[in-house]
Amino acid sequence: MTPPRTDRPDRKRVILYLPENELHELGLALFCLRSGKAGHEEVLPRQSTPFNALADVADRWHADIIITGALTDFHRGGRRIISQG
Repeated sequence: MTPPRTDRPDRKRVILYLPENELHELGLALFCLRSGKAGHEEVLPRQSTPFNALADVADRWHADIIITGALTDFHRGGRRIISQG
């Protein structure tokens, strides 16, 4: 288990997560470059990491930020879910 940081409190721990069956990584690679340039620590789990494993990584690594992206068309109860933001 990774202990909490004490050296630089302004330095964030960022998880860049790609959901299962999402095969695009370019956007996350750009975020990885930007966060590294800003001095943050980042971890990029393997492609198609199950969602429940993400929570475990976040808890063990004491993540401050989780960045994700999805292009999959999700449906719930016959309705299309659209995220704005």
